[in-house]
Amino acid sequence: MRFVRERLIALERRIGSERQEVDQKIARVQEATQAMNARSESSLNELRETVRDLATGSVRLELLGLILVGVGSVIAAVPSAFAWP
Repeated sequence: MRFVRERLIALERRIGSERQEVDQKIARVQEATQAMNARSESSLNELRETVRDLATGSVRLELLGLILVGVGSVIAAVPSAFAWP
């Protein structure tokens, strides 16, 4: 009976130490996951900012192009409006 009791106590200790190791591994995985999520969120924010800048720049270029086309049309129409050859 004493042998069985000693084995049970040894097994309980081993289970406790194994549980601590598993808890530590879980904590490390959770920390790594949180770090990855933070990096992912940061990358997504940078990507959103880049897309916003590209869209804004594209609109500016289109507006500039439209102004240049308008100015070109006016310049092209000036000679015919004054009957210049």
